[in-house]
Amino acid sequence: MLTIGQLAAYTGVTVRAIRHYHQRGLLAEPARDSSGYRRYDGPAVVDLIRIKTLAEAGNLAAVALMASHIVGSSPAWERLNELSEKRPGALHDETRPR
Repeated sequence: MLTIGQLAAYTGVTVRAIRHYHQRGLLAEPARDSSGYRRYDGPAVVDLIRIKTLAEAGNLAAVALMASHIVGSSPAWERLNELSEKRPGALHDETRPR
């Protein structure tokens, strides 16, 4: 289990970006432990790497192609698919920390 800081360091994403992904519904926010820290498991690491890869793609065709290969269904991935169909640049707009 990783803290948000450890997750950010491991994936190369800022803590601010992770919180932004929570706010946008792209990454599920985990429960907090008894100390109040968010604790991320392996699937959260994979999800964050996928989000980072899709956001960096910045190309609607690439985003749609990558999203179509995601196995399983979750609100986060349904949102990514929705954004990829919305308009070019939508995913970048949604995932860019402000």
